[in-house]
Amino acid sequence: KLNVGNIAKELKLNLKYSDGVIGNFETGKVDLFYANTKLGNAKNLEVNAKYSKVDIDGSDKLELIGFKSDFEIFETVDLVSGDIKYETINLNKNTQEFEFVFIKSNMNCGNINKLIGMVLIQILKEITLQSLKFPMHFKVTSA
Repeated sequence: KLNVGNIAKELKLNLKYSDGVIGNFETGKVDLFYANTKLGNAKNLEVNAKYSKVDIDGSDKLELIGFKSDFEIFETVDLVSGDIKYETINLNKNTQEFEFVFIKSNMNCGNINKLIGMVLIQILKEITLQSLKFPMHFKVTSA
């Protein structure tokens, strides 16, 4: 098990078949494979996870790419983007901007101020939103 405190600048992590706890850091790129990981706060974070569980305290800008993984974000995020397949994402606080491609995934979240291009591919298992504001030019598609 990897256990690291706060990091002053940049985090680059490639974790496979293990668990990890990382404190706060400025920017990060995290690749996970069969890993359970808890990450602190960051300004800019990119997570690529396969078959993993990822808890994130918060990030100003967050990109999530995942396959059969679960993400839980505990604090407010300014921009969340990414591509998730066959998994669950929980955004526990407010999100300013949200841009995602979902494939057979679940999403639970607080308020979203601006949805800037969600594409729904196939059928969502479940989606729960407290509130949502659509820009006038927005189009949602479902196959």
